[in-house]
Amino acid sequence: MAKESNTFGGEWSIKKLDCVESYLRSYLKVMMKKNWAELYYIDAFSGNGIQRFEGTYGEDQFSIAFEDELIGKFVEGSSMRALKVSDESERSGERGFKHFCFLELSGDKLSELRSRIEDSYPHMLARCKFIQGDVNDTLPELVRSIPWKEQRGVMFIDPWATQLSWSSVESLRGARCDIWMLFPLGAIIRMLPGDHLPPREFEGALTRIFGDDGWKDLYRHERGVQLSLFDEEGQQVSRQRGTKELIDYTTDRLRTVSQCVCGPAELRTSTNAPLFALYSMLPAGSQEAIRPFKAISNHLLKSIA
Repeated sequence: MAKESNTFGGEWSIKKLDCVESYLRSYLKVMMKKNWAELYYIDAFSGNGIQRFEGTYGEDQFSIAFEDELIGKFVEGSSMRALKVSDESERSGERGFKHFCFLELSGDKLSELRSRIEDSYPHMLARCKFIQGDVNDTLPELVRSIPWKEQRGVMFIDPWATQLSWSSVESLRGARCDIWMLFPLGAIIRMLPGDHLPPREFEGALTRIFGDDGWKDLYRHERGVQLSLFDEEGQQVSRQRGTKELIDYTTDRLRTVSQCVCGPAELRTSTNAPLFALYSMLPAGSQEAIRPFKAISNHLLKSIA
């Protein structure tokens, strides 16, 4: 029986992974001569290093018998791609990442990831740190532990739904780390009805995700006549359909913790339904750092939009 994989995604997943891999290659070239800084690669929601989904194709994918019956398509996840990029860079005489931090709730997935690294990059295993637990606990703790005045890095935050809390996003403030983050656009839209405020259980989740209840400003009050027991005039609320206002609000929120925010690129299904918004952010950095960050990020995000 094959090892468990992350069964999720589609063509948009490959675009996302290809985009981040391309950024890692560019980042290492930009940092080539900045030897004063040790480089980190941090992968939040790292999974087990491989992703399984159907209906895709490409040179870097392969088929495998899954549970002796189902034939699936597999592709390297972000964690294995980061190791590959770093290894190839070092083999060509350039620099790579010195530290790899993989954050994942599932101990089984981390064990599988460790095994894959032992098989494919055994010489890099000592540079890898496997951190099990809720990312909303482990990510802020890790960010606080790194002396960013002397260190630099790239972080990929890749939740498959609404797991990431605003407190984790806020903990990134001041980190001199280039961040690529997936925002669960489709899941949020489903929690925001078009013609009334969300139910109470969704209100709490939205406030956790955005950090406050400012998301309620997405709704407009409309004067109307609602028949009640007393035939009193009431108010109705509505939200503009589509993604623009939600994306604008999300981008504004991210700008409160980050010096530079690029994107997002909307990732959609084959039927054009919104799924995620892919952002690139630099919480803190000099103008010398911001210029290449913006140029490379905007180029890559436009290429998948």
